[in-house]
Amino acid sequence: MPKDEQARCPYEDTCPFAMAMNARAALAKGVKGLKGLLPEEFWGHLVEAERETLLAIRGLIDGLLEAMPKGKGGRRTAQRIKVE
Repeated sequence: MPKDEQARCPYEDTCPFAMAMNARAALAKGVKGLKGLLPEEFWGHLVEAERETLLAIRGLIDGLLEAMPKGKGGRRTAQRIKVE
C-alpha cells in the first residue's frame, strides 16, 4: 500500500487513539518545512508535547485494561458475544 494511502481507522471520529494520532500527524504536517523559521524553544515543546500525548494514550490503555473483568487466577477473560 502506498504511503499516502494508509489504512484508516473505521472509528476515527470516536476512537481516542485515532484522534490523538491524527492530531499528532496534522501538527507534524503543519510545521514540516518550518525548521529554520521557528525558534528552537518551539521544537523542544513540540517534542515534549508528543511525549505527553503518548503518555496520555498509555494512561488510557492502562485504565481500559484495569476496567476489564478478570477471570480465574486473576487473568482477564474474553467474552463470547453473539452478533446478529
